[in-house]
Amino acid sequence: MSDFILEYDMLESIAAYSKSLGKRAGEYEESLEKKMISGIASITGPSTGYLQSASDSVRDKANALNQKSDVFYHYAEQITNLLETAERIDQEVADAITAQREYFLDHHKSLRLDDWKTKLLGLLVDLKNSIPLLGTIADLLEGLNTVIESLGDSIRHWYECEGGKYVIGEIAAIAEACLAVAVFAATFPISTFTGFCLAVGFGIAALNSCVNVKTSYKATEAAMDGNPALAEIYGKQDTLSDVLRQKNYGNGTMNDLSNFTAGALDVTEAVCITVGMAGQIVNLFKKSYNLLKYRKSLNYSGLQNNLENVIKEEYKNTKNIGLADNASVVGVLKESAEPINGFKADSAFEAMSSGAVDDILSKISVEEYFRLEELGESMYDSFRLMDDDYIKIAKNTDFSLEDLKDIKEHLFIKQHIFSDGSVRLFDANYWQAEAWDRLIKGTPEPSDITLLNHELFELKYMRDNNVPYEIAHAKANELFNWSKEVFGK
Repeated sequence: MSDFILEYDMLESIAAYSKSLGKRAGEYEESLEKKMISGIASITGPSTGYLQSASDSVRDKANALNQKSDVFYHYAEQITNLLETAERIDQEVADAITAQREYFLDHHKSLRLDDWKTKLLGLLVDLKNSIPLLGTIADLLEGLNTVIESLGDSIRHWYECEGGKYVIGEIAAIAEACLAVAVFAATFPISTFTGFCLAVGFGIAALNSCVNVKTSYKATEAAMDGNPALAEIYGKQDTLSDVLRQKNYGNGTMNDLSNFTAGALDVTEAVCITVGMAGQIVNLFKKSYNLLKYRKSLNYSGLQNNLENVIKEEYKNTKNIGLADNASVVGVLKESAEPINGFKADSAFEAMSSGAVDDILSKISVEEYFRLEELGESMYDSFRLMDDDYIKIAKNTDFSLEDLKDIKEHLFIKQHIFSDGSVRLFDANYWQAEAWDRLIKGTPEPSDITLLNHELFELKYMRDNNVPYEIAHAKANELFNWSKEVFGK
């Protein structure tokens, strides 16, 4: 069925041109009458047959022009009538369509468009009809939409009928298996019961993921071979439990044992993951509780710096000090409990882990170590005599005056209860003295802020829980491990 299109502008042009041709033919006919025929008639003298023949020929030409003029005028009239008829029919059709649309929308009011939407659509249609380029673009977009729909149909057919969903399932199964194996590997090393439960649960999950990869491959293979029923069976076997339940050994006892094993695997996986996750949540809650308990006093900018720097495992030496050629003094120093030059060996290690001490003593001589300790004692004495050091530190950090005053008294002035029952001051620590000095001068390092947070947490934990120094120190290290940040141990 072909389309019949009337171009109104073209019809108007044809009618106008026909009228113009009729007018020109009439004017030419009148010109012949006036000039040629009148001119021949005005010739005097004896009449000849040639004049009469010329007069008749001109008159025939004038009659022919007159007929053509009539034809052109008649043609223009017919075109005009056609145009008026077409416009009238178009209007009637438009009115009929509008009436039908209004009738339909009156009975389906939910489908009625807002007036602005209707006007916008009308404007777009008019633009398409009046601007050829827009019409071409609209046609191209319509063609593109057709191509996209066709492509979508092809993809749906491939997915539903040609095994596409099993191919996608196989890809997803491989990705899931990689993730499950990675999570299982992350549970090691195992150090707690909840960690063991997590390892078992995620191990079963990893095994199920590997089984899913195998069954997904078989489903894809069956679909490609034109066996959709077998593909559907394999496609539903997502875990080892599914395989065991659907496996038929031809023996009732074996089938029962297979079903029991499948159920045991499911229960074990669920219980182990639940217990393991619960343990992790409890552990996280404990750490969060300690942090929140002292949230009003902690310096959170320092906490951020601590978290950014705690991963740095390299040794950080605050001064350029000489290296020892002989590291065997480590054992000698640790084993000695007698005072050496007024310095007790155990007291030097209070703020550091044993690994940090090993690292320091492996890099400097014993003499250098004691020299630094003596220097630390002198710095501690000078800090005790200052009355504005914590005020200067408050200007250089985000800590409050009250907290800094408490920290100073905790570090340098107050005596503390130790786990052996003794009550005494903290022994001087050269590296902490250097940190306090930098804080006073306004040139702190990130680890110096960690030290302030550590000491603030420690003193509040000792005060609130009435525990000896060692317990509070261990708790503070869980959040603010100054020794590890400075010495890497």
